Amino acid sequence: MYRKRPAPNRAERLKTMIDVILNSGVSCKFFSDTDDLSSIIENDLALLLTERFQQCEHVNKIIGEHSIIPIPAASIIWRDAEIMDLFHVLRCISTNLLYLLILSLIQL
Repeated sequence: MYRKRPAPNRAERLKTMIDVILNSGVSCKFFSDTDDLSSIIENDLALLLTERFQQCEHVNKIIGEHSIIPIPAASIIWRDAEIMDLFHVLRCISTNLLYLLILSLIQL
């Protein structure tokens, strides 16, 4: 949570809400003006992105050559027959079979 300090005109209900949030274990960073807040947010975003990329690198090492970058979806334009077949299958099969089908597709 980003909290402006000083804030002499803060409403009592807002102060109470902030206290409840802080007592729940949420971390808090203080700022004094918009430039200070901007700098804090920039640093937090840089840290967040760095951590996310490091997680991706770790996952890529674990899975080897397989990439975790999603492949663009195939176009469904002019595939009316396939779409109708899919709707028919989804209407006819049992929930358990659908669940197994989805699981098998996820494994691909």
